[in-house]
Amino acid sequence: MIQDISPCRLDNAYRETAPALDDCVFSFRGEEVLLREREDGCRSLPSFRDLQYPAEEMPRQAVFLFRVDKESVFLLDGTAPGCRGLRYFPVCGLKGILPGWAFFAGVTALHLNHWYGNNRYCGRCGSVMEKKMGQRALVIILKLGSH
Repeated sequence: MIQDISPCRLDNAYRETAPALDDCVFSFRGEEVLLREREDGCRSLPSFRDLQYPAEEMPRQAVFLFRVDKESVFLLDGTAPGCRGLRYFPVCGLKGILPGWAFFAGVTALHLNHWYGNNRYCGRCGSVMEKKMGQRALVIILKLGSH
């Protein structure tokens, strides 16, 4: 599968990066991925511009995932609002769409989406886990007497 991204380069180092309107965004609903569908049936990855998010809300709704070459890719925290031209398709619908790295990036994004979703609570004490600023990590806010 790694050959599917060549000649592009995936850089999965976490960066504290605010999303821009033209940045690529993945949104999942179960095992389905949100795609932009044109009238001619061609599909592509959506951007925040397609989602019609107000710029001030994007940083709260988006989680930085990785970069493909110099393009930042984000995960939408939760499902996307209904927008014209966007709908959810099975993840295998990423095969053959543009850009060519979409399938590999999409499967990686789905994995991270599962990781965030399946680790909402501490496995030891049951406390709610929160995203740690500046890192791809989940932490609990320690309270007196916990752990």
